Amino acid sequence: MTDHCMPGLDSPCTATENCSSVTNSECANQLCKCKSTFKAMNGQCMTSSAGVLSVGIVALATCFIALLMGQKTLGSC
Repeated sequence: MTDHCMPGLDSPCTATENCSSVTNSECANQLCKCKSTFKAMNGQCMTSSAGVLSVGIVALATCFIALLMGQKTLGSC
């Protein structure tokens, strides 16, 4: 059996299959890159959950302020 190295991020490639060692990557402009909805972090393609978290914090803060002011909420809090 012969071992061979698979390209990592920013490595040259000719097809997306060449980038299969990094989940959620693809061959773009002959380089292994993360797919458009993923960000490169520590050599891996990761989802960015920071945006989802900040939206949740804003929604929670809005509900809290409404409750402090004695306003009725629409049942989403």
